[in-house]
Amino acid sequence: LRLPRNFSQWVIALSFIFQNSYAHLLYAQQWSFLGSIFTPTQASQYYSYVAGLSSLCSMIAGASIDKCVSWMGLPGLLHVAAGSLVCTLLLADWAYGMAERGGFDPSEELVRKRKEKEEKKKHQQEQQVRMPSQQQQRRQQKSPAATPKNHDTNSSKQSKSS
Repeated sequence: LRLPRNFSQWVIALSFIFQNSYAHLLYAQQWSFLGSIFTPTQASQYYSYVAGLSSLCSMIAGASIDKCVSWMGLPGLLHVAAGSLVCTLLLADWAYGMAERGGFDPSEELVRKRKEKEEKKKHQQEQQVRMPSQQQQRRQQKSPAATPKNHDTNSSKQSKSS
């Protein structure tokens, strides 16, 4: 089997894209989960520790890549990355299942917030519809009172001039 000359460059590029996407997915998933289980008070207490520990672990992992590659090679490191992805998926499923069994389902809160947002938007639209009609009513209230006076004044001027 003969591979194209630039095949390794494509593998490296795709691995780089996968790694960055994977890191962002894990980061977003971590904060999403923490946001769903902590109260605002708990979040203010623990988020700084979680962020600091995450940064520390990232530095240690980055510094150890050279040793890991020399120890197990690039294919071995890719296998470790694939294994960690599977573990992450399983642990995420377990954590969300545990939260749901504990009586907390983040999707219920999302549905509630979406309904509140839709109701607020509907209320604002109703107010915007009422505003022009209220303005028209005010104009109509002002104009009938003003029009006869102007009309009477004009007609009286015309009758006086003739």
